[in-house]
Formats: sequence, C-alpha cells, structure tokens
Amino acid sequence: MYAHILMPVSLDEGADLAPKLAVARQLAGEDARVTLLHVMGNIPEYASSYLPHGYQDETRAQIESALTEIGGSLSNVEGVVLNGKPVQVIPDFARSKDVDCVILSVSPESRRELKSVETIAQLLRQLNCAVHILR
Repeated sequence: MYAHILMPVSLDEGADLAPKLAVARQLAGEDARVTLLHVMGNIPEYASSYLPHGYQDETRAQIESALTEIGGSLSNVEGVVLNGKPVQVIPDFARSKDVDCVILSVSPESRRELKSVETIAQLLRQLNCAVHILR
C-alpha cells in the first residue's frame, strides 16, 4: 500500500507502541520503508554548558538504536531523532523524505505534546499525505 510510513513516537515510560507497529505492518507495501521518529526538545543554550561533552550525540545514538530495535519486527525500519517542536519537525521531515503515510496516536489523557489532541490537529493541517490516527 504505502512506500514510506512515518511513525512519530514518544519514548515515554510505559508507552505502548505495539498498536502503531501492527498498523504499520498492515499498511506497508512490499518494499516499504518505516521510519520511527522521536523529536527531542532543544536544550537551552545556558543549560548545554552544564552537560557533559558529547551528551546530545550519545543520547541521539542511543535513542536511534532503541527505535530501530523497537521496530525490529518490521522490515526496512529506521530510527531517527531530530531536535525541535513536533508540529514543525514532523511535517518538514515528511515532505523532505517523500513520506506517503503518517501514523499518529491520540491519547487525550496524556499531557505530552506529541500525544495531545491539539498537536494532532495542527499536524493534520500541515501534512500532505495520508494520516492514520489510532485512539
């Protein structure tokens, strides 16, 4: 069905990604690529001087590895970590990488930015591809 599926994920403790992975498996075409994207907030300039040298690069590599492992049941999966705000980063990434399907999940009781209903609404207005929303 789809050639490149984007799954924005939040690695919150206890986050259940199994439903999103199951949907991706069903929607993926024969040679489909699946990208699991985690968006990290930018570290303020004043705070970065207090972090160990290489902290961000090391953290990014660990998260990308974890994402690829999480998506291991899918073929041709990649974990990507970007910095910024999800409502800006996700549509930009989708456009630049020729994503033809985005799988989002809604959790109204969550206060996390990516899972909020308002963020989902903003993403829907900006994405130019198919969007599947899990509840």
